[in-house]
Amino acid sequence: MRSELLQKFDKKVKLNLDMQTLTALTLKTEKSYLTKSGAVATFTGERTSRSPDDRFFVVDENTKKNISWGGYNHPIKRQVFDAIFNEVVGYLAQKDVYVVDCAAGQDDSERMDITVFTELPSQAMFVKIMFRDVVKHNIADFNSQYTVLSAPELRLDKKKYGINSYAFIGIDFTRKIIVVVGTGYVCEIKKGMFSVFNYEKPAKNVLTMHCSANSDKSGKNSAIFFGLSGTGKTTLSTNPGRYVVGDDQNGWNDKGLFNIEDGCYAKIFELDAKHDPDIYQAIRDGALLENVVQDKNGDPDFFNSSITENMRTAYPLTNLKNVIVSGKAESPKNIFFLTADSTGVFPPIAKLNSDQIKYYFLNGFTSKMSGLEGDTQEPEWTFSACFGAPFMPRDFQVYANLLEKKAHESGCNVWLVNTGWTGGKYGVGTRIKLSDTRRLVDEATTTGFANVPFEMDGYLGLSIPTHCDGISDDKILNPSKTWANLKDYEKMVKSVQKAFKKNSRQLKIK
Repeated sequence: MRSELLQKFDKKVKLNLDMQTLTALTLKTEKSYLTKSGAVATFTGERTSRSPDDRFFVVDENTKKNISWGGYNHPIKRQVFDAIFNEVVGYLAQKDVYVVDCAAGQDDSERMDITVFTELPSQAMFVKIMFRDVVKHNIADFNSQYTVLSAPELRLDKKKYGINSYAFIGIDFTRKIIVVVGTGYVCEIKKGMFSVFNYEKPAKNVLTMHCSANSDKSGKNSAIFFGLSGTGKTTLSTNPGRYVVGDDQNGWNDKGLFNIEDGCYAKIFELDAKHDPDIYQAIRDGALLENVVQDKNGDPDFFNSSITENMRTAYPLTNLKNVIVSGKAESPKNIFFLTADSTGVFPPIAKLNSDQIKYYFLNGFTSKMSGLEGDTQEPEWTFSACFGAPFMPRDFQVYANLLEKKAHESGCNVWLVNTGWTGGKYGVGTRIKLSDTRRLVDEATTTGFANVPFEMDGYLGLSIPTHCDGISDDKILNPSKTWANLKDYEKMVKSVQKAFKKNSRQLKIK
């Protein structure tokens, strides 16, 4: 496919350009600006978040039995996919086409080689940041497996193709093609490849995870952080004294953890140097910004949400001070399920027992934060199985069973961490301090609260530590003690339990 398309596009091809050249072309041809730190700021256009309703998989003899159809997994006939693919090829043939050869998967035994064709130089920059650039990493045995076509400025006729809008994100797993049309939100490319890993790897006893991961300096005592966007995956994986293994998409095979990507893609609304110094300093030469407007001094204004709260940055992991360059680490000693709980009923940290691990993993409870999907303005309760339902083509039980198996084999601790509200629901209580969350996670990864008594929460059946040095107040550890009115807390607990039971019935979770 790669050779065929290179020949098709012929003189329009800009193959494996370096970042300096792509930077110059982005500033010349796109709505963009160069920050004082050297990062390039771009804008995604009308769509500033993911488009899960526009994602389709080709139905064939292989996918018919291996994909869990329904929900986010929309079927499309091969002839319709082919017609869209041909329209995209014809469209790109009239454009300058930026082509990037890259690889996903830091463990070479799990690696997938990719070629991305796009009409925008900024998207080529993004791909070179997020995946292993073949030229930069001198990958001599590169053999393109998946082909990605991205045409963000093309608008499809939804009636002609029977799709949901002018945008389309389609994957043909059998012929190994990904097509992204009608959206400049470049995250669709990386999530497309994540879906590929989630489809192919579980059959090889490899658990692919929507999580961040860190470890000590030598790649030992590693930890993984499951959570949807806005729950703190990126922030907590950059905890002081810890080294980042991967930011958002990681795999767990028989050898340990490996990063699927090579960069970081983080939400940066209200980012400041004091609370997130590592991320703030990583936004420099070699980094991209998305949908961040300039202030009166010409600097990026991370507090201006006039375009979206879902403003983003992409940067190479090597822009961080503490990073595991190999992207690999030992199997985790601790697993954290993150929830930005807007109900205020979950404790800031709780240790899960063997029966609770699969239950909370499959429910994937959190609160949908502003701007992540569509027009969400206030946090809404939401469930996302495996903390990444939109990217999981197979039955959710496949991933849950693998997690349960690997967690048992490695003997790791599993924790539920609330990065959301305490002392009441959203609008009444307050957001748990990041400094408190960091301290609790640090205690869990260093001592496991080994010398601290635990108490059983009488409402949710969660095991809660009763003390932690360095947090603002031990009182926050048990949420029932932080609400002004206990009856209001009990009422909210019942509402949450009812929502969990309903979701569990739908997913057939026991």
